[in-house]
Amino acid sequence: MLKSELKAEEYRARARAASLAADGAPLARTKEQHQLAARTWSDLAAAEEARAAGSRARRERQEATNTEQPQGTK
Repeated sequence: MLKSELKAEEYRARARAASLAADGAPLARTKEQHQLAARTWSDLAAAEEARAAGSRARRERQEATNTEQPQGTK
C-alpha cells in the first residue's frame, strides 16, 4: 500500500470523527467548526487519493515501458 493511500485512510477517519463531533455539538459555532474540519479532512483525503492514483498510473506506465524493451537495453 502506498503512503498516500495510508494517509487518505487516516484523513477519512478524521473526517468521520469530526462529522460525528459536529452531530453531537450543542452550540452552533462548535458545530460549524467541526463541519469545517470534516470538509478539510475530506479534501485532504481526496488529494491523497488522487496522488495515489497518479503514482499507480506512473508505475504501470514505467512497468509497461520496461517490458517492451529487450533485456539489457534500458
